[in-house]
Amino acid sequence: MNDKRLKIFNIKFLSEIKYFVISATVFILYSLDRYLPRGWDYYSDNWGIDQNLIENIAGKFIKGESLIGHLSHGIGYPLVISPFLFITANPLNIAGFFIFTLTASVILKNIDQVITSRKIKLFFIFAIIISFAVSPDMKFWVIGASNQLSAALILLSVLWSISPKVPKSLPIILGLLSGLVFSSRYVDYLLLSPLYFSALLNYSKIYKKN
Repeated sequence: MNDKRLKIFNIKFLSEIKYFVISATVFILYSLDRYLPRGWDYYSDNWGIDQNLIENIAGKFIKGESLIGHLSHGIGYPLVISPFLFITANPLNIAGFFIFTLTASVILKNIDQVITSRKIKLFFIFAIIISFAVSPDMKFWVIGASNQLSAALILLSVLWSISPKVPKSLPIILGLLSGLVFSSRYVDYLLLSPLYFSALLNYSKIYKKN
């Protein structure tokens, strides 16, 4: 009996994480393609002026130091990379891993749940995986930039604006994400606000019916 329950749990667990694994694989392979030929020094070095400045803000935030005179960028993206600042050679890349993987896996899982036709479902899932894998925009997820947050807000807002199935925590998720976007690049938030409120409108319609 216990073996049967364990088997069911394992199957359910694998089913829950399969899209996370697929999305993570796309990101890791793209990262390896970008950084491996250039060597470890290239991966760990602050090769862009923005990266150095963003890490500097994150470091001061973690240490509790004053940010006055050091806010060359918004605080949103430094907050995102701060958990990884002292445990990895390239915190922007690791932060990008989680932002991309969570966003892509939500999109793939939503398609799996909403589309009933197996053939159409597999077609859309395969098409999205391929589009992520070959898109030149993957570079910006991999190298790490504050526009990752804007990209995540765009993708999730579009998805939840048109999907008949949305999470009950949608307002909280979009609220936190939009807050990070606003505190990174407030212009992006203002431009994306119609999408954000469109997702909330869809959410209110779905749960009003329920």
